[in-house]
Amino acid sequence: MKKFTSFLICLMICAVINAQNYPTKIVNGKEYYVYTVQKGEGLYSVSKKFNVLQAEIYDANPNLKEGLKLGQTLLIPTKKTVQPTENKPVSSATIIEHIVVAKQTFYSICKMYGVEQQQIVDLNPNIDIQKLKIGQIIKIPVNDNRQTAAKEEVKPQTKPEEPKIEPKPIIQKKFVTYEVQKKETLYSISKVFGVSINDILEANPFAEDGIRKGDVLQIPVNENVAQTTENQRVETTHKVEKKETLYGIAKQYNISQEELIAANPQIADGLKVGKILTIPAVAKTAVTPPQPVIKEEKPVVKPEIIKKNLKIAYLLPFSNNSEQNISTERFIEFYKGSLIALEEAKTHGVSVEVKTFDTGVTTELLAGILADNFLVGADIIIGPAYTEQVSAVAAFAKKNKIAQVVPFTSKIDRADKHDYLYQFNPTNEDIFPAVTDEFISRFSKDNIIFVDFANENSNDKGFQFASNLKKHLKLRAIKFIEIKQDNSLNPNLKDEKNLVVLATSNVEEISSLAPYYKTLNASNTAFWLSDDISKRFSDLPNATSYSIFNNSAVTEKYLSAYKKYFNVRSASSAPDYDLIGYDLTLYFCMAQKENFVYKFVPSSEKSPFMQSSLKFTPQKSGKGFVNCGFFIYNF
Repeated sequence: MKKFTSFLICLMICAVINAQNYPTKIVNGKEYYVYTVQKGEGLYSVSKKFNVLQAEIYDANPNLKEGLKLGQTLLIPTKKTVQPTENKPVSSATIIEHIVVAKQTFYSICKMYGVEQQQIVDLNPNIDIQKLKIGQIIKIPVNDNRQTAAKEEVKPQTKPEEPKIEPKPIIQKKFVTYEVQKKETLYSISKVFGVSINDILEANPFAEDGIRKGDVLQIPVNENVAQTTENQRVETTHKVEKKETLYGIAKQYNISQEELIAANPQIADGLKVGKILTIPAVAKTAVTPPQPVIKEEKPVVKPEIIKKNLKIAYLLPFSNNSEQNISTERFIEFYKGSLIALEEAKTHGVSVEVKTFDTGVTTELLAGILADNFLVGADIIIGPAYTEQVSAVAAFAKKNKIAQVVPFTSKIDRADKHDYLYQFNPTNEDIFPAVTDEFISRFSKDNIIFVDFANENSNDKGFQFASNLKKHLKLRAIKFIEIKQDNSLNPNLKDEKNLVVLATSNVEEISSLAPYYKTLNASNTAFWLSDDISKRFSDLPNATSYSIFNNSAVTEKYLSAYKKYFNVRSASSAPDYDLIGYDLTLYFCMAQKENFVYKFVPSSEKSPFMQSSLKFTPQKSGKGFVNCGFFIYNF
């Protein structure tokens, strides 16, 4: 018995000694160890490890409801009371607001104001000190004693303490494994699972360089354990029966389709009869008494008012400095439209200082242009035009934090994308998700028929869009029909509204079937065409497509201004380059600037833009913005 007692005492001593190696945290004047639950541990074993009562651990961690989970973070009382430091009280300090700028860390902000980390944490309880965001507002207690402290005797310098990183809020992340399918993007995957692209990249750093078919991703599904909720989830199972759909099963268990897919990623490509699914069903909801509403005053982030004097530099190829047979006329038209937009901006109280630079069509002139003093102080650079010219200008704009608007090329290397880049011309990967969402919103109740063609080509834009669309229709359990090009379409038409999707951009393939389609003369049938060939087959019944340009007529006001400055306007093209210049220039003249980001806030009035929708959204890489505005129209 004595030996057993001695053994227990040794275990307790070892536990206390080992506890000294864990990080600590001070909460309300009490010191706690920060401990991460290991595999196979229960509350009893943890309490014995630290020689504390289970009740004490419960008091320090009110979120404990269903026992411990692997990786969960606990606060373990050390039974020490910590006296507050002299400059700890916030009541004797002046509270100021600090706006986070690029590359600032929590530690550097503390050093900047000479305050302790815990003082800022106390004033900002929801702050995540390891993930500060540009533009985030942080309350800082500026101690009134700082001025008098400077007069005190200077003591010999000692090695500064290492910054103490406080633990993050107690957040558990559940991961599901997902294999990337053909033509999928990070954007499309994030939409399916309802998580952000940054969350996926954080869990899969290799995806920063792009993803390919067959890559295996860990998709995070956040479960915030810090929030004490009475809604407990209980998992059950469901066996897929004949004719059941994703939508029907989700509705049966009162959950969303996204939740069902997140719990069963293998069903992304469709359901199979007999498959056993995991159902995360909501069980009992306890009714809690209403709590008093505490109004929290949040700092209002006011966008920077439109500058009265903007500096815009145009970098465009007004002449051809190479032996290539390249016409520069369209870039001159672009600039003409820009000048009309600058006149329009004046009527809204915005004056602009402009300087133009002729880049030619190669890179040989760029070094001299980027040495110009005007560019360093510019607010916006519009250009250059060609892919090979973008890199040098992008590096310059990034270094000097200047908004760079790339108006023509969509082929921008990943390394050249930066936080201040605005890409007007989107790639297929950029625009397809947005068009797909709008397609489903408009046509999901129609009888959708895909006409597939024998000569499928992965580089065919019509085939790419149709493949992407089919996948998303399956995920949403929306029915559609697939037929081959040699099958008769007529038997598949219904009395309800029909939408026939021609899954190719091959003009010859469609031309062979166009005469047959024209004979249908069905008022309730429309044909969806790829945007790159839509104008070639505008005579098909109810031809429908999308484009980043609209077909609306130019206003009399614009034509009058054009005639005033440049005489007769040439016949319209597709698109009109002067209108691209007008829309882009007016957008950035009228946009509000907040933390180096330009955002146009539309009013209730008609859009001021002539030809484009202009919806700049964050790039999937997280660097810069790309225009995903488009129109769906009938010819």
